Amino acid sequence: MPFTAIPLPVATASPPQCVDFYSHIEAFVCFALFFVPTARYIIFVSMNASEINSRWRELQKFTATHFDTETPDIKVFLFLIGVQELGKGPQKFSKREKEELMHIATCRLFSEMGFYELEGSDQEGWPHWKLVKSIPNYTLLEQELILKSLIIDYFEEHIPNSTTNRNLL
Repeated sequence: MPFTAIPLPVATASPPQCVDFYSHIEAFVCFALFFVPTARYIIFVSMNASEINSRWRELQKFTATHFDTETPDIKVFLFLIGVQELGKGPQKFSKREKEELMHIATCRLFSEMGFYELEGSDQEGWPHWKLVKSIPNYTLLEQELILKSLIIDYFEEHIPNSTTNRNLL
């Protein structure tokens, strides 16, 4: 696990309020993160930013080569992970389904940090996740590094050597 978030006590009279990121940004710029304005956290990182960015570039290069496409960004990786987690293979998805796939990916990735837990699947086989603990109020840079790190770990688990320059082409 690349990150561990440990809450620190905060003196406050009001409970944390979570805001769904989906309702505040465009469809394909959604990370399904929640802000907890009254909590403070320490983040322990197993990879530094330089290593994360280096492995990220390798994963982008690997994916662009194998899919014969442009260099993918975080949204593309979230979509790919969502399709993988759905388990129905490649197919044509509506805009709304693509948003849901990205949400599935985000939940799957953040489940590695203990924020989400799989509840089960609906009648059509789409997984549903439950938020089990509030996600800390990370800065945009922290959000990006955390997502990159979780995506790197996901691909390393499913496609070994996909994030190192030792990958198999």
